[in-house]
Amino acid sequence: MIGATVALIAIVGYLFFGWSWGSGDAIPAAIGTIVAFSIIGWSFYKVESFTANS
Repeated sequence: MIGATVALIAIVGYLFFGWSWGSGDAIPAAIGTIVAFSIIGWSFYKVESFTANS
């Protein structure tokens, strides 16, 4: 679900706002950074929940 949401944001940003990765634009980089840290944090949370229940 998260991947589909990020892909949709990337497609809309590319088509309507001209965003592209590596262009030096701060918005795509900020979105990518926020998503990456969110996924990493969620992954650690799920691992901790799994090990606590085992």
